[in-house]
Amino acid sequence: MGVRRSTSRANASERPQIFETQLLTPISCSDRSHRICRLSNGILVILVSDPRESYASCALSVATGSHNDPESVAGLAHLCEHTIVSGGSKRFPDPDVYHNVISRSGGSHNAFTTGEQTTFFFELPAMSIADQLVFDQSLEVFACSFRAPLFRNNVIDKEIFSIESEHTANLASTNKVLYQVTRHLACPSHPFSRFCTGNATTLTETSAFRTRGMRARLVNYFKSNYTPDNMALALRGPQSLNTLAKLATTHFGDFPTTFSQDGLLMNDSRIAGIGTSILCENSRKIKRRWLEKYSVASPFSDGPLNSIFVQLPKAPVLRLIFPVNIVSSNFSEKDIRLYSIFWRELLGDEGEGSFGDYLKRSGYVTSIFSSISHFCTGSDGLILHLDLTNMGWVNADKIVSVFFHTFLSLILTDTESLAIYLSDLVTSDLLSFLYQDLENSPMEMCSILSSRLLSDTEFLNPILLLKGSPLPDFLDKTWQSDSFQDVQESRAWWIKEAQKFQRFIEDYVNHLNSKLILLGDLSKCPLANLAQFSMETDLYYQFEYCKARVDITRTENKMCSSQFDFFIRKENPFIPSAGRDLNLIKHALVLSAARSMAAPLSLLLQSDMIQDTPRLVGKNSNYEFWLKEEFDLYFKSRTIVTFELISTCLESLPMNTMHLEVLAQLLFDSLSAVLYPSEALGYTYEISASSRGDVRLSFTISGFPEGVYIIIALFIEEIVKLADQNDIKPSIFRRARVLVRKKYEDAAAADSTTLASLGLLVVLEKCMWSLEERFEALEELDIRSFQSFCSSLIKGSKYLNLFIQGDVTFSDKINSLLNSRLTGHLGSSIPNGILLEPETAKMKEGTNAFIKQNGHIDDPNNSIVYFLQTGDRDDKYAFFMTTFTDFLMSLTLIPELRTRRQIGYVLLGGIRILSNTIGIHITSMSDASPHTLENKIDEYLAYLEEDLLAVLKKEEFQSRFVEPFQKLVETGQLGKMSKTSGPANLMSRIEANVRSGNLRQLGRSMKSHKKLKNQITYRRYNFDVEEEQIDTSLISSLTLASYLEFFRTRISEQSPRRCKLSIMVCSTMDPHDITNKNLFMQIDHFLRHKGLPIPSSELSKIVSKADGNSSTIIKELLQYFGAKGKSLKLCSTVMVEAFKIICSSAKAHRVKALDNNSKNAPLIPTLELSNANYFRNVSNSLT
Repeated sequence: MGVRRSTSRANASERPQIFETQLLTPISCSDRSHRICRLSNGILVILVSDPRESYASCALSVATGSHNDPESVAGLAHLCEHTIVSGGSKRFPDPDVYHNVISRSGGSHNAFTTGEQTTFFFELPAMSIADQLVFDQSLEVFACSFRAPLFRNNVIDKEIFSIESEHTANLASTNKVLYQVTRHLACPSHPFSRFCTGNATTLTETSAFRTRGMRARLVNYFKSNYTPDNMALALRGPQSLNTLAKLATTHFGDFPTTFSQDGLLMNDSRIAGIGTSILCENSRKIKRRWLEKYSVASPFSDGPLNSIFVQLPKAPVLRLIFPVNIVSSNFSEKDIRLYSIFWRELLGDEGEGSFGDYLKRSGYVTSIFSSISHFCTGSDGLILHLDLTNMGWVNADKIVSVFFHTFLSLILTDTESLAIYLSDLVTSDLLSFLYQDLENSPMEMCSILSSRLLSDTEFLNPILLLKGSPLPDFLDKTWQSDSFQDVQESRAWWIKEAQKFQRFIEDYVNHLNSKLILLGDLSKCPLANLAQFSMETDLYYQFEYCKARVDITRTENKMCSSQFDFFIRKENPFIPSAGRDLNLIKHALVLSAARSMAAPLSLLLQSDMIQDTPRLVGKNSNYEFWLKEEFDLYFKSRTIVTFELISTCLESLPMNTMHLEVLAQLLFDSLSAVLYPSEALGYTYEISASSRGDVRLSFTISGFPEGVYIIIALFIEEIVKLADQNDIKPSIFRRARVLVRKKYEDAAAADSTTLASLGLLVVLEKCMWSLEERFEALEELDIRSFQSFCSSLIKGSKYLNLFIQGDVTFSDKINSLLNSRLTGHLGSSIPNGILLEPETAKMKEGTNAFIKQNGHIDDPNNSIVYFLQTGDRDDKYAFFMTTFTDFLMSLTLIPELRTRRQIGYVLLGGIRILSNTIGIHITSMSDASPHTLENKIDEYLAYLEEDLLAVLKKEEFQSRFVEPFQKLVETGQLGKMSKTSGPANLMSRIEANVRSGNLRQLGRSMKSHKKLKNQITYRRYNFDVEEEQIDTSLISSLTLASYLEFFRTRISEQSPRRCKLSIMVCSTMDPHDITNKNLFMQIDHFLRHKGLPIPSSELSKIVSKADGNSSTIIKELLQYFGAKGKSLKLCSTVMVEAFKIICSSAKAHRVKALDNNSKNAPLIPTLELSNANYFRNVSNSLT
């Protein structure tokens, strides 16, 4: 469908008001120009122009969310988010037009809803003028969805199903469960306490509001909340600021104004000085509206219950929450935000002498992190989260006691050390911001900026909008101060700041203001036994819990004085000498900001981003050394180094893989506390054992060149020490082994989609060991075998891969250090051994197999990875055709499978690259059975063949598919289409065994480094493309006939040559129990809504007794309420509605059951594999 420009757009003469504000800018972003403005209708806008950017992106945030849900319709805001852009608009009624206009251009889109905001965002390639016209058209479609959405009834029904699938997926997420648990501790009258996501139960209409009623609620919700004064917009792309401003005005400037202008909209198009006041006033307006809505200022009160205990078969968790009521605080909001950040960094610190160091050395935790949670306007929470070991679980009371009585006492008494720590923290924060990496996703950055415009501008000086967090007063206002060590005046200032922070800790981080969450096997936790248990069941997540009052001070009697020496680190040794001069850092930030302000005058083009590929600077039979010197702004004084040690004398065996895992863990345990201070400065490091089963250990370190060299030297010395050591302490070895086991226990507890995706690799990659093989090897591993392995790895023959990118000042020193202390690769060109690369087991033609495995015990979802092998990885024709199929699926998969066939919330599909073969995968998670999912996928492939391709004309095939595909290939955007298909090479995305905590979100430069590193690791050397080089000469010969031949040979179910393997992960939960649970939730929610509550225990008995019989349930309910003296007339009326709900639910489950038997027998008989090693064992006969 073409998109024509509307003639009824905002008048271009209604120029937006521009706020003249200089934004502090990282060096990596100093070639971007920024502008904050406001449209004539009140929409706040931030524009980001970057001539180097290859994508154009947009985000729209609205100051409304689940806290505006009616009490009777949990999830209405979430449903509105789903239906606005997917339901079509008055001008573009086709519900698929938004998805199609973006996906056809290789773009992606997303949205999310929080308690107080809803944000929508998308991005598109913008390499050419034609691309930018498509962005203009996409903005037109996007904006029309907010101008006049249709909210079609059929779309509402489908999106309710999608939300139900999303909720079902959330059931297996510990973080989602914990957030729901936190709601149970909140005041029942506060909207934060309510279930917010919604599901089929809360959104399925009763007769009181059938489909028409739900649509009316959505329309009313939209009209009440989606107003311009509630909106903020972010636009980013290679276009000029003026062009972006015109796009904003044209597409969003005519949204109807429904608010009082209060004299703030002025005639001058540029506003200096007053712009900050307007931004702050807008933020205050939104804040006032939320505070007026809430009946209580804070979601958490000082009520009698301060703890909640959750019985779940998951790894144990202890979480402490310290609510911060901003409205009634003695501190300013800015100080609260700043001191909350100080608290987060101090409590999350895992350096020597810290609380995290104590917990790890005691063997109590596998991980610790602290965070700040925004519960609602006027109320935040300081969160301390501990993932406990079994030892930590039984010592939870001691952990809490040490925290309150020992560690906090240190913070409140050692003021001078705290002042030095805070001074270093601010220095590190500024340096980290100044040298931060480029973000991966432009649209996600846009969503962050649009969200900040709505929420943070009152306490956050607009010059810090890109940074997103406040600075101490002397930096924010006067810019006249130094670090703690510089002058007496500075030391006095920092002492005073530390004292204010100590008062903040005294006010908020104390046992009277704490909320405690324990999740795990409660029978084994002494701290949980302090409470009297009376278990309840959460209606939505189905976990059992009890709320209680626990006097934290009772744990004081248990000895809490450990032998551990707590101290506050006085100086960060990784801060470079020049970095200790705060005035120098501030000057660099000002220069970077000034460069950004002048960026619109520069002539920087996208061609300036073209970089050389890595060059081979050293190679013999024992090593290869690659170098890539960078001149991009991010790499100014930054280096990324990867070195790999590959044994050529040790076999690929499960035991050796587990030895590598334990070695990586031991190295991390030995050095993590020493290296932790480097993380605050943006240094990162990770250690990876090979994901392909060969004996390969990889290290990646990034940061300032001198510091990177020091970190590499520390790792080398620790490796050499382990190889020479014959007396590794059993306790240290045992802890490393326990943590490795914990990692695989967590992997076994992953969601069913993850298990199925990894299952495909286990079945087809010859050395990708199964979880069972790894657990078995780990059980057999002991200190003696480990020492022998380390000696063979370090002292035996090996091959070195070395790759240095960025500032290459220390490259020769690093190469020399590796040679002299570890590898000796420069001394001889005689091969030390044979370097063997792992391979894929290739399926023979005509394979139609599946393998089943069980999911985690508490995961109600089923998943499938449906994989079609299409050829050899080095077969250019097969690779080209498979890549084109990936593109075709990106356009059709979501509309056909998720929207029309409602296959499930999690749905991915596209190319999958293995070591030696390639193919197409479709991955789905749902409550339907895996065989039902497989049938739906077969239907989708049949649709592609029979209803799409077979009826197309040759010219239509070229214009609809080949030409857009060719454009993506020529502009280099094809490999970036990962949102629908997931990563093409899944093995290259497997996370490192151990890594620094700040690597959770990879920046663009690190992502690029890993891509190049993988090309070197796998000997592919395709540095110019995302994954593999496509033979572009084949595009000219791509016709409908040639593609149909490929499809009917490699993909069609009717082909005798097709190679198909399905990995099915099945829920261990009884389908009958799941049905009864869903029925229980529906009836319970309905009766509560009708004012007829019934105890959960009584309703559970009725549902179980009825065994799905609708009449029996109604009869039992009537008897129950009659015995309670309820009106027979009322009960009868309500029960008629309840009967319809129950029958509808039963019908839905019968349909699911029938789906399994609705498909004809396949052309090739299906083979169920008995074990994951099937193709490895018979690979010779299958190839």
